[in-house]
Amino acid sequence: MLKDFGMEGCEPAKTPMVPGLHLERPTTPLSPEEIEFMKDKPYLHAIGKLIWLANGTRPDITYAAGGGSAVSWSSKLQSCIACSTTEAEFFAGES
Repeated sequence: MLKDFGMEGCEPAKTPMVPGLHLERPTTPLSPEEIEFMKDKPYLHAIGKLIWLANGTRPDITYAAGGGSAVSWSSKLQSCIACSTTEAEFFAGES
């Protein structure tokens, strides 16, 4: 994905977005230079890939990719182990 958008040299970050950052639309129209710069940027394509990646593998970046509500998740030690998918679905429905 980084290669698709010319970002092969990027380094990993522990937090992909500053916690508590509030994103807003620009209050002034884009300048002609900004419009020209963004013409060849596949912005929607990048957001779509990030959302797919977040949903499948990284719930911690869902907020940054979606710009919407925060995602909540937790992990805990299982109290029981299911021996079949039916049993697992039953356990999931109980919690």
